[in-house]
Amino acid sequence: MLAVHLLLVFCWSIANAQPPPNPGAFCAGVYADESRTLDCVNGLPGASFVLYLWAWVPPDTGLAYITLRFDLPANLDLTARPTFHDQVTGVIIADYPDGTVEWTMLVVDCPTGWIRVFTQACVISDAEPAAITIIGQHSMMRDCEFVLNDIEVLNALTVNDPDCEMTALEKATWGAVKRLWQK
Repeated sequence: MLAVHLLLVFCWSIANAQPPPNPGAFCAGVYADESRTLDCVNGLPGASFVLYLWAWVPPDTGLAYITLRFDLPANLDLTARPTFHDQVTGVIIADYPDGTVEWTMLVVDCPTGWIRVFTQACVISDAEPAAITIIGQHSMMRDCEFVLNDIEVLNALTVNDPDCEMTALEKATWGAVKRLWQK
C-alpha cells in the first residue's frame, strides 16, 4: 500500500512539473485543482470550489509582476479574500465598465516555472452554464529584466457546462448527487 501511495505521489509530482505546450512563452490558466487538471466544475446553487490561478514563467527569465484581466460570470460569487503566493507582495484591482476586472500582482525574487499565483474560494449561485476567462489581449507579465511579455491563455474554467464530467464540490449532499444522475 505504501508503494502505491509513493507511486501516486511520484506520478503527481511529474505531472505537476510538466511545462505548458509552449515552455518558452509566458502562460496563465484557471483551474479547479492544485494539479492543473480540472478546467470545469458542476454544482448546484450553493456549491463551492476553489479557483487556482497558475502562471508559467520561462526558466531563463523571472516574474516581476503579472496583470490579468478576468471576465467573471454573474452566477459566481467570490467569497472571502484570495490567498496569494508568498512571493506576491501587492495587488491592485481595477473594475472596468464592460464588467471585467483586472488584477495586477507584484512579485518578488523573480520566480520561474509554475507559480500558483493565488487561490480564490467561489460559490455557484445558480445552475446556468458560465465560464471564468482570462482576456489575453489585456493581460501581460513583466519579467525581471523589465521586459513586458504577452501571455498565452491556457484555458477557461467552465461552470455547469453540460459537457463537463462530474466534479465533486463541497456542500453537495448525497441526495443532490443522486438527483443529478436521475436527470
